[in-house]
Amino acid sequence: ADVVLRGYSGYNTNWALRVLDRVFPPEMDEGKGHSPAAVTVFFGANDACLPDRCSAFQHVPVDEYKHNLHSLVVFLK
Repeated sequence: ADVVLRGYSGYNTNWALRVLDRVFPPEMDEGKGHSPAAVTVFFGANDACLPDRCSAFQHVPVDEYKHNLHSLVVFLK
């Protein structure tokens, strides 16, 4: 089995949703054996940046973060 990393430094869940279909293109799931056997999702640190600090551009409100995580999981199923 191969391990393929799809980590993007500095990304938050908003940005991940924008590139998700390019990171995991539909042809991976067409029965050709390329679909991942397991996926680990690690988001939260960048989303939790304080909105009044220098990294505010990465901040995602908690309710939006929850929705984004749910969307990521639904897409990956």
